[in-house]
Amino acid sequence: MDVITSEKLQKILRKCVKNYTATAAIAEIVKQINMMTADRNEAAMFLAHLIHESRAFDLMEIYSARFYTGHKHGDFQGRGYIMLTSEFNYGPASKDIFGDNRLVSNPELVAADLVIGMSVAVWFWEKIVRPKAAPFNTFYATTRTIKNVIKPFQERPYAGIRYQYYLKAAEVLRIQPESWPALLVIFESIESVEVTQ
Repeated sequence: MDVITSEKLQKILRKCVKNYTATAAIAEIVKQINMMTADRNEAAMFLAHLIHESRAFDLMEIYSARFYTGHKHGDFQGRGYIMLTSEFNYGPASKDIFGDNRLVSNPELVAADLVIGMSVAVWFWEKIVRPKAAPFNTFYATTRTIKNVIKPFQERPYAGIRYQYYLKAAEVLRIQPESWPALLVIFESIESVEVTQ
């Protein structure tokens, strides 16, 4: 049985995003998540991070001029639904997904094609997040792996927003979400965690 359906994904997105309108990527996102995992909690965590990183699958590339100017990642700035950065990640992702260096030679492909953008997100989760978050594989561990969260969460409110997305995905997928009491203080200070599409 599939862990996620198009209907469930759209319901999650409607809970997370004001004025949500369907994206052409829904079918591909659902397909790749179902190929990646049979665990509803893992799917909820993965979706929470992707919804946050991609502004609900609406953003495939960081467009900030500040980001481009003198950024340490150069041509390998954030792209895809997980915002993959660094040649250190583009190279292995390209080798594992395609068996060649096409994403190093042409990193724009990650943002230009929704299948590649989602494939890169799945690759990053399977190769980077799962191994580093193990053996706990909790929302906290995945967030720490993706964002290298070292500072107290009170200084990183976006960790709390990710967690809100996780709670909404968990509700739709009918799972008991992990408790993260340390973030409850943050939630009281966040008036709205929703993004506008």
